[in-house]
Amino acid sequence: MRKLNIFSEVKEHVTAREVAEFYGLKVRHNGLACCPFHNDKHPSMKIDRFYYCFACGAKGDAIHYVAEQYGLSEYEAAKKIADDFHIILEHDWKKDVKSRTQELEKRKAAEREEKRIIDIQKKFKEWCHKTIERLKDCLQMIASAKKICRCKPPDEIFLSEDFSLLLQKEPIIGY
Repeated sequence: MRKLNIFSEVKEHVTAREVAEFYGLKVRHNGLACCPFHNDKHPSMKIDRFYYCFACGAKGDAIHYVAEQYGLSEYEAAKKIADDFHIILEHDWKKDVKSRTQELEKRKAAEREEKRIIDIQKKFKEWCHKTIERLKDCLQMIASAKKICRCKPPDEIFLSEDFSLLLQKEPIIGY
């Protein structure tokens, strides 16, 4: 087995396009994108394994893309890609298998926790929306009941426990 350095290991696992899309660049199906290295209004960058901008001349591979985009050294960019793409590098194999497995499990657990939190936030927003709609319905019921009961004497109006309760809670519901 040949010995790889961090740069060739990262380049073996990811392309410039995969990295660019991962970090938010919108790439069209034909491989063209608006260049992030100059004020590009029309797609002028061709991106696949490598990238090249026909307008400003920017070019490079996945590592160079991340280094330019985030102002990192090429080594730091390679480490960032390896971390973000969960690439276990050969030079990290000095660690024993148990610690590598634990590190990978920690990353997966963090991802699961992040997904769980996003799911909870989504469910909470749905709950809030449903609750607000229910409260709006209650206010409409109160308004309708007030119209119906305007002409009735108070002793008839307050025979309805539900209506009395709604009137009592109206300020809270309206809040």
